Amino acid sequence: MNFIPPRSVPRWLRTLAWIGVLTWAGAITVLSSMRPDQLNNLSSVKLWDKAEHFLAFAIGTANLALVLRWSSRWPLARVALVSIVAISFFAAADEIHQLFTPGRSGADVFDWIADTLGAAAGTSLILLFYARPSRPPLLAPAGD
Repeated sequence: MNFIPPRSVPRWLRTLAWIGVLTWAGAITVLSSMRPDQLNNLSSVKLWDKAEHFLAFAIGTANLALVLRWSSRWPLARVALVSIVAISFFAAADEIHQLFTPGRSGADVFDWIADTLGAAAGTSLILLFYARPSRPPLLAPAGD
């Protein structure tokens, strides 16, 4: 099957969105490489750990779902499935990575669940945007 990107989204915007996905993944990897004391110094706003995981992965997955929608002709269901599964695997790899980070426990199944639920929520936002029913125009054209 030949890849034909959607014409409605300019190449520069698709490229920028892919850079956003890679930047997000890099930021998650860097944060996972930090010791707990380093992480505590990063933000003055403290959320529940699972909420932080949920939000971070919702944002990353929303970006991935959007860029997949823009870069492929896949149906929305495939975009959603690939986005959630890919980010869930990334989250599992991130938890394993934390096993090798000093001061971090890693392999926390509840963090992974929060990440995966965030992935589902982020994807759902994109699906809601693209799955809106088409609306009739506000003003119907007058007949001749």
